Amino acid sequence: LLSPPLGPASLVTGHARSIRLSLVQGDCRFAREAHGDPLADEKAVWETAEANLPIRQGYVLATDNGRAEVEFENGAMAFLNANTVLEFYDLSLNDGARTTRLVLRQGTASFYVTPAGEDYFSVTGGDFTVEAKGKGSFRINNFDDGSNVEVLSGQAAVLHKKEVTQLSKGQSLSMKAGEDAITSAGLSS
Repeated sequence: LLSPPLGPASLVTGHARSIRLSLVQGDCRFAREAHGDPLADEKAVWETAEANLPIRQGYVLATDNGRAEVEFENGAMAFLNANTVLEFYDLSLNDGARTTRLVLRQGTASFYVTPAGEDYFSVTGGDFTVEAKGKGSFRINNFDDGSNVEVLSGQAAVLHKKEVTQLSKGQSLSMKAGEDAITSAGLSS
């Protein structure tokens, strides 16, 4: 009874993250663990995903003929279109800083990001990784024939091999599968 009350900083220590599936429409499934590519993993056990499912590191979420929405504890959101597979590769917490590394294995997903302090948020889709350093939103399409990213608000950095391309609202970057050439739109030279 004499211990001090827990403040907000005390609630976000350790390695627990509070991420949940906030909306499910149509067919949505999840696997708790996949080895390598979840689409090719014959040992992956796919279960029906329902709203309020807690999402943990290593989970894979897949929509068939449906859509899903994932809510992160800091207000960030992920919106998955139909036929999309998203892997929650790294959901760690280090000294209060949240590290979120996602892999868009296939499909289309939009992300609204609200990082604070030392938080890190990235999504890998195809041959590039999108890093969001500040508040903003972006959409990634990742299909067999190629991938693209479009920044809807704010800014994002796109990493491909050892090169970084900064994108702002209205700018996009595309890559065809099997090619190293990057096509950008809305960027001034």
